[in-house]
Amino acid sequence: MFNALDLLLAMGLAWMVSGICLITLNRDHIVSAHSAIFLLCIFGLTILDNLFRPEILPDPILSGILILTRSSYFLIGPTLYLYTNNLLNQREKRQVEWLHYIPFAIMVIYKVLNPSALYPEDVTSGIPVGTVLDHILDLMAIVSRVLYSIFVIDMIRRHKSTVTDFYSSKTYRNTLSWLYYLVIFYLGLFLFNFIILLFPPSAHSFHQTTALIIRIFPALLFIFLYSLFAHNQSEIESYGDYLNRGKTKSEETREKYKSSNLSPRETHRIYEQLNFHINQNSLHTDPDLTLRTLSEKMGITTHHLSESINKESGNNFYGYINGLRIKEFLKAVKEDKFPSFTITGIALECGFKSITAFYTNFKKEMGMTPKEFIKGLEKNETSR
Repeated sequence: MFNALDLLLAMGLAWMVSGICLITLNRDHIVSAHSAIFLLCIFGLTILDNLFRPEILPDPILSGILILTRSSYFLIGPTLYLYTNNLLNQREKRQVEWLHYIPFAIMVIYKVLNPSALYPEDVTSGIPVGTVLDHILDLMAIVSRVLYSIFVIDMIRRHKSTVTDFYSSKTYRNTLSWLYYLVIFYLGLFLFNFIILLFPPSAHSFHQTTALIIRIFPALLFIFLYSLFAHNQSEIESYGDYLNRGKTKSEETREKYKSSNLSPRETHRIYEQLNFHINQNSLHTDPDLTLRTLSEKMGITTHHLSESINKESGNNFYGYINGLRIKEFLKAVKEDKFPSFTITGIALECGFKSITAFYTNFKKEMGMTPKEFIKGLEKNETSR
């Protein structure tokens, strides 16, 4: 007879398999497809550890599965960290990557040498009651997840501050916002559930089923949301030396170009060439335009192109391109190029990918909203 735990196990494993299939089908367009699949499998193991019934398996197989599932908690943090590293083009050397998995190897060895450590829980509460060493290892697994999650959050935060150097539009993919908020949400939910289980609100411990549901809920939610977003995550145009490490914007810009071999004359020439190339081909109306694609079209390195834009326009790539899009919008409105279009429709035609980005950039550039600008134009027309 199926119960609530069986249903949760089926849901979690189904979401995991669906996510793996989606990632596999799109593996040619996904960065770090292998580590993405590995991460889903690890979360699947943690759910399996809490929900599968040991009595249905023969002892040798059971012991092997328990060793793997009970040790899998040491894999979550390192794999999430390395996956994020790969997304941000900050891949570590293979020899260094394996160092992150030393705690997992130690845990496996301990479980193999101490079979009794495979059952360190109280059956009435689901809360660990094993030896002192069991408690230490459990605590290490918790600390590992927390620390690695914090590292990932900080990495993405620093990356988000550099997105405007490489992209003309901000999306949840190129900013990795989906992963940023997912890790924060998972970490918060994990810590909350840990505190609830450690200090239950009543004098009595939770029923075993309730305790298990509370324990696996963060992993279930992570698998579901991760599967939705990871399968279409494209390459991130970001480099380690561009990441802001606590410096101000002006300090970062000076340091970025302090060893440049570009003369002021060459910088100006590249900038003039850039303006001509963009205006000639209306490249700024492409919402997916990036610094890399533009540099490839012009045959100029991304570093020199970025330097020219920063020094000549006093703006980064994002600000420079969206400034051109605002000018395109103003021209379209004044010349009535799209008489049947709404403000949103005109903005999208001019290259903006979202209405929020359009309004933000318009207000910053013009000091008023698009509606206020259009009303001003209409007022001037009627007064003539």
